[in-house]
Amino acid sequence: MQKQISKRYQSLFITAISLAVLGGVSTLAAAEEDVSARQATTLDTVTVTAQKTEEDVQDVPVSVSVLDDLALEDYQIKNLQDVYNYIPNVYQPSNEGAPSIRGIQADTTTQSVSSGLYVDGVPTSTGVGFMALLNNVERVEVLRGPQGTLYGKNTLAGVVNVITKKPGNEREGNVYAQIGEDSKYEIGGFFNTPVIEDKFYVGLTGRFYQKEGLIENTYLNKTADGGFSQNRTSAKNLFEVEYNVDEYVNLPKETHALNLSYQFDNFALNSVTSYQKTTIETLRDMDYTSAPFGYMKINMPYETWAEELRVDGERVTNRRREGKRKMAGRSVC
Repeated sequence: MQKQISKRYQSLFITAISLAVLGGVSTLAAAEEDVSARQATTLDTVTVTAQKTEEDVQDVPVSVSVLDDLALEDYQIKNLQDVYNYIPNVYQPSNEGAPSIRGIQADTTTQSVSSGLYVDGVPTSTGVGFMALLNNVERVEVLRGPQGTLYGKNTLAGVVNVITKKPGNEREGNVYAQIGEDSKYEIGGFFNTPVIEDKFYVGLTGRFYQKEGLIENTYLNKTADGGFSQNRTSAKNLFEVEYNVDEYVNLPKETHALNLSYQFDNFALNSVTSYQKTTIETLRDMDYTSAPFGYMKINMPYETWAEELRVDGERVTNRRREGKRKMAGRSVC
């Protein structure tokens, strides 16, 4: 009887040891799977130039959101207004002027801006520039908060930084066209080619977009491209007007820029020279009736020259990065 009990205890003891070993093996296997899963889900490094130097977005001490070329294509983003739909704390209350960032926006009637727009380092000082179409863009960076230290005036709310794709040693190009309702026509494309391999490249990009308005002028029997309905008494007349003026809104803009960069042993000298001409052309019926009482015609041109000289030093950049790492390693009580 005692032998049977001792054998039974021995078998229970062996079973317990086996279960403990199996449990340890399963725990190690689960830990290895967890580590491999973490390694498999490691995100790629996102490089930005929010501080006018290439850095990992996680090392930039600024509230910044980035949309790369893949995101722009997946979300079918055509202009900056579409970008703001995917950026927190950014809102476009109308189709004119700069966006509202963190609730700050300049009055659109002043044609001033509270947030800066930079396209490849070229600044835009009027709200009309924010209505530009996006084509051949590498990424869009939206910086929230005051950025006057690096970007100067008109950046109280933040900065929208647009970086286009740079030409390289490979010759490439793309052309597309679209048509749609309301007389929509769109054509665009780009062409990049090397002139001197590894030294000098040329890139051309362009886009044309046209679409008629939603308001129907029943007096002239045509679309009022620049009009808006004052008949708000019934839903039937929300998109109909009776104006004796053929309204329009045209915003032609031309930009010429020259970016030069020369790399020395320990630093790089960068120059950004730009010229912009923007014209606001509008014609509107001010009495909002078919009677010839009054109308408003605006033709306001804006011309801007800008020059920026910047020295980027490797020693200064590396020293700043080392200081960030030291600060990150300290514990604050």
